[in-house]
Amino acid sequence: MRKEFFIVFLLMIQSVLAVNVDIEFLSHGAPISTVSNSRVPNIDLRLTVTGEFSSLVADISGLHKNTVYAQTFGYQNRIVQADNCQEVGDTYTCYIRMVELMLPSASVIIPMTVTTDAGEEFVETTYTFSMDDTSPTATSIKTDTCIEDVCYIASDEYTDIELKFDDGPFEKRLVKYSLGGDTHIVQDCTGLTCVGRAKKTCNSGQKVVLKILKHQSMDDAYNKVKNSLSNELVCDGDAPSVDTDNIEVTSDSRYGEIKEGDTLFIKVLVDEENEGLTATINTSSLNGGEVSSAECDKNIDGLYECLFRVSGILPAVSEPEMIFKDIVGNKASVTTSISIYPILRDRTPNCFSVTEQELRPSSIDRIMLDLALEAGIRYPVFGEYSISSDRCSDALVLQQDIESCVYKQNNNISTTSFVFSEIKIADKKAGEGDNRIDFVFSRAADVNDFGGSFEVICNLSLRIADNNGYYDLPEKETVTFNFGMRNSKLGTPGEAFVDKIKKWEESGLVDQNYIGLANTVLSTMHDICSVSVFLDYAEGLSVATEVAGVVIEKVSGFAGVKIAGKKSFDVTNKAEKKLKGDIPLGLLGKTCTWTSCPLDEAKFFDETSFEWVNKMNTISDTVSDAVSGNEFAQAINFDSVVQDIKAPNVETSIIAAAYRGCLPALIAHLNRLRENQCEVLTCLKANSEYGIDVYGCEEAQSAYHCKMFVSEALEIPGIRAVKNIADNFDSYVNLLIPNVLMGVLDKFICNNGVLAVDSPDWKIGVCHIPDSLGRFLLQDSLTSGSKNYAYTPSPDVCTAALCTGGVEECRIKSSSLIGAKYGDIPSPTDEEIVGFEKSIREFRRESVSTPDLYKAIRKGQTFFREINVYLEDTNTNAPKLDDESVILTDDQLHALKTYDSQLYNGYKDSVSLVEDVIEKVAARDDLTKSVSEAKSFVTTTEEKFNNEMEKTTKALEEKLAQRQEAKDETDLLELDAETYTLMLENMNYVSNFNDFVEKNYENYDPPPLYDDGEPVDELKTMLDENEAYIEAKEKLAEAKEKLAEAEEATETEAEKAVKTAKANLEKAKKPVIDDFTKKKFAESQKDYEFVQKTKKTLEDQNIDVEEIDEKGEESEDFKKIEKRRTIAIKKAKEERINAGVDIASRFFYEYV
Repeated sequence: MRKEFFIVFLLMIQSVLAVNVDIEFLSHGAPISTVSNSRVPNIDLRLTVTGEFSSLVADISGLHKNTVYAQTFGYQNRIVQADNCQEVGDTYTCYIRMVELMLPSASVIIPMTVTTDAGEEFVETTYTFSMDDTSPTATSIKTDTCIEDVCYIASDEYTDIELKFDDGPFEKRLVKYSLGGDTHIVQDCTGLTCVGRAKKTCNSGQKVVLKILKHQSMDDAYNKVKNSLSNELVCDGDAPSVDTDNIEVTSDSRYGEIKEGDTLFIKVLVDEENEGLTATINTSSLNGGEVSSAECDKNIDGLYECLFRVSGILPAVSEPEMIFKDIVGNKASVTTSISIYPILRDRTPNCFSVTEQELRPSSIDRIMLDLALEAGIRYPVFGEYSISSDRCSDALVLQQDIESCVYKQNNNISTTSFVFSEIKIADKKAGEGDNRIDFVFSRAADVNDFGGSFEVICNLSLRIADNNGYYDLPEKETVTFNFGMRNSKLGTPGEAFVDKIKKWEESGLVDQNYIGLANTVLSTMHDICSVSVFLDYAEGLSVATEVAGVVIEKVSGFAGVKIAGKKSFDVTNKAEKKLKGDIPLGLLGKTCTWTSCPLDEAKFFDETSFEWVNKMNTISDTVSDAVSGNEFAQAINFDSVVQDIKAPNVETSIIAAAYRGCLPALIAHLNRLRENQCEVLTCLKANSEYGIDVYGCEEAQSAYHCKMFVSEALEIPGIRAVKNIADNFDSYVNLLIPNVLMGVLDKFICNNGVLAVDSPDWKIGVCHIPDSLGRFLLQDSLTSGSKNYAYTPSPDVCTAALCTGGVEECRIKSSSLIGAKYGDIPSPTDEEIVGFEKSIREFRRESVSTPDLYKAIRKGQTFFREINVYLEDTNTNAPKLDDESVILTDDQLHALKTYDSQLYNGYKDSVSLVEDVIEKVAARDDLTKSVSEAKSFVTTTEEKFNNEMEKTTKALEEKLAQRQEAKDETDLLELDAETYTLMLENMNYVSNFNDFVEKNYENYDPPPLYDDGEPVDELKTMLDENEAYIEAKEKLAEAKEKLAEAEEATETEAEKAVKTAKANLEKAKKPVIDDFTKKKFAESQKDYEFVQKTKKTLEDQNIDVEEIDEKGEESEDFKKIEKRRTIAIKKAKEERINAGVDIASRFFYEYV
C-alpha cells in the first residue's frame, strides 16, 4: 500500500546565510520519491547548493536504520568538495553516490555543515518520502507463443517473454528472470506488465524452465516480488515436414479440369508435432493476388491437412510457393507446378473416334428377361465401346457424358424411357481407351413390345483439352448398339421359376425374423466387446511389461493387428470417448460375457435373459425345425452324438452348442442355416437373372447340410449311407470361396461387364459367392477350440436375398447396429478385428497367461501350480509337476527356462519402478528411515536375485546336457528337484519384493513441508510444541540481538554465535520434521488400506446395475449402496482418515 506524504524542507539557518541547499534522491539518474521500508540499494543523493562554498559535511545516517551499517560505511560524515561539483554561475550540483536506504520512517533529517569564506554554516533538511510497503505478486510468466496452458519456445531463436504482476509500478525495470538457467533482465515495463527477449538452445520436446527470480526482482519502490513463478516451456526445434509426394491439386470444375476462372484447391499433408501450424500461399502467379492463408486441421493419422483455396485463377503454368510455420516460427516451404488451361471459345476440333466393341449379352433371352422383371430383379446389359485419337496428338478427353439416347426399330425412332430405367456411362473420367454403357431394363417394360432386334443410338459429349487450352464446347460423337431377342414372344414366360422363388421366400427359416434379430443383437454386442477389448490392448501398445509382474509380448505383436504407434492412440482416444460416453456404464464388460461361453461354466441359459428368447420355443424344437427335410435328420440322437465327447466344440457343432447350452453358439448355427436357405434364394434369383441352370442352388444346400451335420456324427447309425454326399461337395468348392476374398474378387472380376449372360459360369459363380457357405469353410482357421467360444458377427445375408432393389440398395450389410449409431468412430476394420481376434485366441493358446500368473504371485500360490496350467495349455499330455515321478521333456525344460527369464525381466522392471519412487522421495532433504531401508532392500534383493538367477540358469543348462548322459530316472529326478527349488526361491523373492513395494511406496507421495518459505500449518504446530526447537529459536534470537549491539571489536565473535545458534535450530528442527513425515506416511498407508477395503466390499456385493439404470434412486440396490456409503463415511470420520470421506463417496458412486 502506498502512503502519500507532503515533502517539507526546513532550513534551520539564520536569515543572513549566504547558501541554500536543495536535495533530491535519484535511481539510475531518475528522481524517486516513493520507496519501501526494505533495503533500497544504489541510490544517489543530489545536492543543489546556491551560493559560494568550498565544502560541506552531510550526516546521512538517518537514511539507514541499521546503525552498525551506517557507522561502517561512514554515513555520519560524508564530505563533498565544491571542486567535485558541477558549477553553473553560483549554483553547484553535487552528488553523494551509491547510498543504500533502509528508512526507519517516512521523514528523514539530514544535517549539513557548509564551509564558506565567511566560516561554517549549519543547515538541517527534512525530506519526507512516500512509502510503498506492498510486495507485488507475479501472476503470469509466459512466451508470446502459447496455446491454452502450453507455451512453446524455438531453439536458438529470440523469443518474447511476458511477465505480469498484481501491483507495481515497474518503470525502472528492476525485474530479472531465468530461461533454462540463464539470467536475463526485462527490456521494458508498462503498468503491471514487463517484457523481455531471450533465447536458448534446446532439442524438440525438451522442457525449458522459465522462472521469475523473486530475490532479484522488485517494483519501483524496491519491494521484492513475493513469489517465484515458473513455467515449463516446450521446445520446438524442428521445422514442419511437408509430404511433397502427395500434394493434391483440384478445382471446382464440373469435369475435373483446371481452367481459368475456376476456384483452385491445393491439399498438402504436413507432419508437425505441436499445435498451431499456419500456412500461407503466394497467389500472385495464380490470380494476381497477394498472400492468402490455408485451413490446417489434424487428420486421424496425426498429420495436418492444409487446404488452400484460390479463386479466379488465370491461365498459366504456375509454381506458387507455400510456406508452413509452426507455433514458434520454424518454417518449411514447397512449390508445386500447376497447369491452368485457358478457355478456348473457338470451334472445337474433331479429334476422337468412338468405336462400338460388343454388347453383353449379345442377345437376350426373352423368358429370362421377363422372369427377372416380374421377380423384381435388376437386369443390366453392358455396351462396350472404345475411344481413340488419330487426328490430334496432344488432345485429352477430360469427361464423357451421354446427352441422349433413342430407340430405333424398323426405321421408327422413339425415346428409350419405355425400355430402360437407367442408361449411364460406367466411368465418365476414363479418357481414351475402353469404357462401357450400362443399360438397365425398366421393370415396367413389357418384353412382348420388343421386336426380334432393335438399335439404341446414344449421343456422347466429350469434354476435351489440348496444349492450347480447354475447349468450352464439347466434341460430339455417336455410338450405336444392336440388341437381339432370343425366343419368340410368349404370354407368360418364366412362371415356374417365379413360383419357385416365391416358395423359397415364404418357407423354411428365411422368414424366421427372430433368428435375424438375435444375430443382430449378438453381432452388436460382439462389436462393442471387440472395440472395448481392442481399446484395452491398443492403449497399451507402447507398454512391453506388466508392472511388478511377468514380461509378455503384447497381442499387437501378432501379424493380424496392423494398427500401432501414434495412429492407434488417436483412434482409441476418439473411439473410447465416443463409446464409453454413450454406452451405459457396465455394458462394455457385460457384452463380452453375453457373447461368449466359457464351457467349464456352461449351462442352459435362462430363457428370460433376453426378450427374443421367448420366441424360440424350445432349443430342441428349433434345432429339429432347422434340419427337417434332410434324409439323415431323424438319425441324429443327442445322447449318441455326445457320448464320447468330453469337450465338444460348440463353434463347429450345433449339437454341441445345444447340448452345452451355449446360446450364442446355437444362435450362430441357426443363423447359418437360415443364411443357407437365403443363399438358395439368392442363387435362384442370380442364376435366373443371367440364364444359368438353377439346379446347383438346391444341391449346394444339401452339401452344406452334409458338412454341417454329417461331419460331426459320421459314426451314428444311418449316417454312413449318406457319406457319398460329402464326396460331391468337392465339385462346388470353386463356387464357395471364403468370404475374406470377396473384396479382391469384387474389384478385379465382378466389374467391367463380366457379369454378362454368356460369360463363363465360373465367373458368375465367383461373383455371387454364397456368403454363409464360404464363411463356414473358414471356421476351422478361426475356431477357438473347445475351451471357450466367442460369437462371430454374421453379415445379414437374408436382407439382401429378400431385397428387390438395385445393386447398391441390395448389397450385403453388417448385421451390427454399432456401425449405424457410431459410424463416425475410427474403429478397426473388419479384417483387423478378425485378425485381432485370431491373434488373441492364438495368444491365449500359445502364451503364458500373464494375468493368471500375476494373480498367482500376488496371492502367494506356488510355482508348480501355475507351470502346470502353462504346460497343459501347450501340451495336452503334459505331466503334473507335483508328481514326484515326473521326468520333463526337453521342450518342457525349455519352457521352464523361458518362463524364468520372463520372470527375471519382470522383476528388473519392478526394481526400476521402485528406484524411481526412491529417487523422487530422496530428492527431499528430509530423507526418512523407511526410504533408506528401501534402498538397502532393493540393492540386497537385486544382488541376491541375480546370484540365484545365475544358479538357476546354469542348473537348467546343465540339466539339458546331463539328460543325454543320465543312467537312470533317479538322477533325472534329483536334477528336477534342484531346479524346481531354485525357481521357487526366485518366485518368492519377486513376490516378497512386490509386496514390499505395494505396502510402502506404491501409494506414497511425500508431504509438502513448506508453503512460500513458511512451514505448513500442521508442521508449524508440531514445531511450536517442541521444547528443544523453542529453546533453540530463543537462543538464536538472543544471539542476533547481541550481534546488533556488539561493538566492532566483538562483532566477529557475535557473528559466530549467531551461526552456531542457527545450526542448533536446524538440528532441533530435524527430528520434528522426521516425525511429521512419518506421521503423514502412516496416514497415507491407512488411506490406501481403507480404499482397498472399500473396493473389495463393493466387488463382493451382487449389485444389479441394470435395475439401478432403470429405476434410479428408487431401486433397492441403490438404497443399499447409499446406506453402505453413509456407513463408510461415518467410519472414515471415526478413524480420522483424511482421504476416507472423499474416497468412500467416490468409489461407491464410480463403481456403479
